[in-house]
Amino acid sequence: MEKARASRSILAATSACRQRLTECIAMPALMADEWPRKRLADFNLWASDSGAMAKQRASLDRRLADKHTVREVTLNLLNLLENLLIRCKSKALETLVKRDEETDLLELFEDIEDIMAQLVRISAAIRGAGMRARFDRADDSFNPERHTELQRHLEFLVQVSSLGESQKERGNLDLVSPRNTTAVAQRLISANLIRRHRYLYARRRWTKQAPESETVTTLPVVLEESIPSGQVQTPATVPAPFSKADVRETKPQLAAPSVITSTVPTVIQGPIQIPHGRQSSMTAPSSTSSKAVYPKPPKFGKDALFFRCPCCFQTLPVTSAKRSRWRKHLSQDIQPYTCILDDCSKPLQLYLTRKEWTQHMREEHEASKYWLCSACLEPTRFDVEGHFDHHLRTQHGDDVHEDQIPTFISMSTHTSPPSLLSCPLCPPQADGEEVDPDALLDHAAEHIHSFSLQSLPWPIMEDGEREYLQLGPDGHLDDIEFFDTASGPDSADGS
Repeated sequence: MEKARASRSILAATSACRQRLTECIAMPALMADEWPRKRLADFNLWASDSGAMAKQRASLDRRLADKHTVREVTLNLLNLLENLLIRCKSKALETLVKRDEETDLLELFEDIEDIMAQLVRISAAIRGAGMRARFDRADDSFNPERHTELQRHLEFLVQVSSLGESQKERGNLDLVSPRNTTAVAQRLISANLIRRHRYLYARRRWTKQAPESETVTTLPVVLEESIPSGQVQTPATVPAPFSKADVRETKPQLAAPSVITSTVPTVIQGPIQIPHGRQSSMTAPSSTSSKAVYPKPPKFGKDALFFRCPCCFQTLPVTSAKRSRWRKHLSQDIQPYTCILDDCSKPLQLYLTRKEWTQHMREEHEASKYWLCSACLEPTRFDVEGHFDHHLRTQHGDDVHEDQIPTFISMSTHTSPPSLLSCPLCPPQADGEEVDPDALLDHAAEHIHSFSLQSLPWPIMEDGEREYLQLGPDGHLDDIEFFDTASGPDSADGS
């Protein structure tokens, strides 16, 4: 039996676990607080997101065909999950027979939840390894005509931001409409359209709303039965439709979204790091820190283990909803930085961190060198190497020997990207106004980061986007969870 399980597919193991969870719903001893029903909802969410139930080339079996270790770990977790669920059923039967004995199931419940959390973390690692390929494939199908309303909205924001404070106070919108955006500002708009398309591509790639006739999930009804003393009997089950009202009460919904017809597997480019433990470290990198206000994650039930990101449609553990972790995850979906220098060879390349962004501008654009003298009490900057050399010989000759000067110069060399003349999302600088280059770069980075958040999905989609997702002309995001728009001290960034 165990040997057969070890050799079966992930699809077969997932189907078996799903069946065991369905059977647990029929056990009265397990239905306290609807625990099996909630876990089935969580498991369906993982299965639909990971491709574990897909039967074509997009299946998890196919994607892990060459990743033997990761496939084996995933299959072992599923087999262990099935064994734990069988033990749950056995405990439930004991409780039915010996009603005067209290059977402790809490430890089993915790072990099952831990196994499911590990499955979600492994799926996240798999998706992370193929992120670059997924972005590239999304960009190949990008069509700006699907996002005309978003484009007009972004152009309006850019045009308003180019007005001076006195013009804004007058509130004369006639000053806005005729203005043309700069080439760099238009690039930032186009980058946001690309981001929006990536979100849509993720939704279309990983999930698809089932037709109305297919959204009913058949689950057993719990029947209380009297069992004669000394006789063990499996509770009878009667198939019954699971209504949409029940789905709303126990989010995420039990009906697993079907994988769309696209069967091209995402290329896993990097190594997959198998996570360990109950909770992986997800410290937000300082390089993405910003004052940009991120939206709160979707609402989820207090007993939910997972939730779905509205951007990448990845299943995440509820611990990812915490402020720094949620911000880190969402920034990975957004890739918030875009080059703002003229004549860029990669104008629509998106960057996750400010470090990557400044590195691009330093390495891909003509960078200027400068030298900082650390031998001075306060570091002195020199823009010409010869001046720095002369300074060392005349001012620090006693401390820096002549044969050490070349090494000292090399160690003191720094580079900076071409200086910005102004922030592309602000009014132009007045002629003759002096601006600190570092302060301007910090200022522009904040504005670019905040502007990138304008790409996030809208609850009411425009026609071109709905057509791309085959959702029809009307309505909101159907049954898909959206960001929690409530504000307050519990928001993702405290706003």
